[in-house]
Amino acid sequence: NKELASFATNDALETCTPSQVRELTQESGTKVIPCLVVYSEKPLTDTTTKAKVRMCVCGNFYESPFDLLTSTTNADAVIVRTFISFAAQPNMTIGGSDIGTAFLNAHIDKRLTVLVSAPSSLIKLGVIAPGTVWKLKKAVYGLNVSPRLWQEERDKVLTSCEFVVNGRSYHLQQSKTHSSMWFINEGKKPILKNTNINLLVKDGELAQTQFWSPGKRIGMLIVYVDDLLI
Repeated sequence: NKELASFATNDALETCTPSQVRELTQESGTKVIPCLVVYSEKPLTDTTTKAKVRMCVCGNFYESPFDLLTSTTNADAVIVRTFISFAAQPNMTIGGSDIGTAFLNAHIDKRLTVLVSAPSSLIKLGVIAPGTVWKLKKAVYGLNVSPRLWQEERDKVLTSCEFVVNGRSYHLQQSKTHSSMWFINEGKKPILKNTNINLLVKDGELAQTQFWSPGKRIGMLIVYVDDLLI
């Protein structure tokens, strides 16, 4: 019930009538693909675990009519070592967090029509009515484009992130070296001036100058899918 509640809270599914299913499959040329429930145990300590349930799409049955990007960029060992060396400075600490039901925050590409049948295990338990078919509205786990859609949504939110602590403003700035690394800077987000932009030619390339200063760098954030190190 908790897993289904998260789908409802994030408005991830749209229930289709039999006539809607016929119409959508004819229009898109796709077919209804299965969905299943995955049960697992997450280690909490050496002796205790936490039971987890996740509803996933059998994405191997889905054939997209479009050539969409599926690759993602996440923090590797080099980025983690860079982060730890930064955190080793005086007055620095390390913290971690994760984002619950992360993929369900990302919308499905509007060009895609993905229809899934309800998991048989939930039907047997009487939780879902037999013959239920959903149209995906969010990037459900198991679909090959879901990680990429989540990355784009996550980075969009982080790019616009500004917050205030003890009366001081801070913002995030994505690293140009690696997209999984972000800097926490003091002050408001840098804004490109609309006027007085100097275009300089250097080494045969155009370079823009006259940006607002990004402010004092006071921390770092790295991301790996839905896990964060701060």
